[in-house]
Amino acid sequence: MKIAHVVTYISADGAFGGPVAVAASQAEQLAREGHEVEIIAGWDGVAAFEVPGVKITLHKVRRVAPGFSGLVAPRLQRQLRTERYDCVHVHLARDLITTPAALNLTRSGRAFVLQPHGMVMPDRRPQSRIFDWYATRKILQRANAIFTLTAVESVGVIAVSGSEKVRPIQIANGIRSSDNSTSPIRDVDYPEVIFLARLHPRKQVMAFAKMAALLISRGSNATFHVVGPDEGDLPELKRYISVRGLSGKIQYEGAIPAGAGAARIARGSVFVLPSTGEVFPMTVLEAMSVGTPVVISEDCGISPELRRRHAALVVDPSPEALADAVELLLTDTASRDVVLRNAEIAVADWLNVEAISAILVRGYQAA
Repeated sequence: MKIAHVVTYISADGAFGGPVAVAASQAEQLAREGHEVEIIAGWDGVAAFEVPGVKITLHKVRRVAPGFSGLVAPRLQRQLRTERYDCVHVHLARDLITTPAALNLTRSGRAFVLQPHGMVMPDRRPQSRIFDWYATRKILQRANAIFTLTAVESVGVIAVSGSEKVRPIQIANGIRSSDNSTSPIRDVDYPEVIFLARLHPRKQVMAFAKMAALLISRGSNATFHVVGPDEGDLPELKRYISVRGLSGKIQYEGAIPAGAGAARIARGSVFVLPSTGEVFPMTVLEAMSVGTPVVISEDCGISPELRRRHAALVVDPSPEALADAVELLLTDTASRDVVLRNAEIAVADWLNVEAISAILVRGYQAA
């Protein structure tokens, strides 16, 4: 099959991280299976982006309003109107790139599927309600298939669509196992604890910083590394580090390009994601695939299954609970080994990208 994946934005700082990582993982697996796959995305004009076996077509964006939702890419829309694909997989958001792309596909009657990644949920804000009334509902109702990550997201998508006829197909995000899945602590003497996410209030980098301060006060020899683009919390983080005199222990590394997250996480001894309201974060899957144990907030769509499988330490996102969990993974080899072993099993079955690809292909063929 000839398949296109449409994603909002690829940039040098990797700011639109999750959907890009998912599209890359899916596209790479589909290409391995012999399909002709292309990723089409808005672009900052700087980022280099490659996926083995996959054609990458990037269209420079311009900004007409703040945030990701205010980016437009007219040439991307033109490409989708003129190129022919057996199916187009739109990684849908309330924005001016993926939404117009899907609207054009509805008008042309061509086959397309949607994957909203938790970004299209009920929203009472007037601008979202107006946007949904004129665009999102029509797209959801006319898609050949909609892939959601959790039961909660499925309910939300049906509510936004305004139609009980919409029947989402639930799939997990998938990832390929690496050879590092049983790695020990990377540096026993100076372990690294990693936060890798946008510095947005929802991601709770300050909970990570306060957790780090607690562990340092307990005598931990770890260093704590914050990786990701600033979206509001960097000034507060820098003030906290300065006032506490922690500049040698808590380090801000800045943003990294799309696709570089797994390699950075692999150098760490523990990966911490204290954010709230996440659905199915790819950074957690990347950590599990490279053998870095995970501490994650219980307010996350993936957390109940991780807890059930004992594949991560799932805690409330308070600095105290995070500190206790990280300390356990750094000091208790048996507990660390259990988490790593169960994470490896989870990647091999529940998060297996080959099984997820088979579900996608059935959806494409039906479309």
